Amino acid sequence: MRSTLRTRGVLPADLDDLTQDTVLGAWRSMEAGRFRPSPELSPADALRIWLTGVASRQAQRGDHGRPRRRIGHGERPRPWAIGS
Repeated sequence: MRSTLRTRGVLPADLDDLTQDTVLGAWRSMEAGRFRPSPELSPADALRIWLTGVASRQAQRGDHGRPRRRIGHGERPRPWAIGS
């Protein structure tokens, strides 16, 4: 899953958080019955393919689940506020 996120352009600083978000999202989706494996695939292959799709969609979101503060033209970021 981490390799999928990395190849989709997730920054190293966001990788751990987004991996955790992906696992939690996949778990909730499984509990809700959204994982319906194909009978033609082994359970391991079906799960791997599905998790790759979940990770890809998480990476495509771009915001990675956190609000970002926009910095105006000419404004300098406050070093103590980075990541908040």
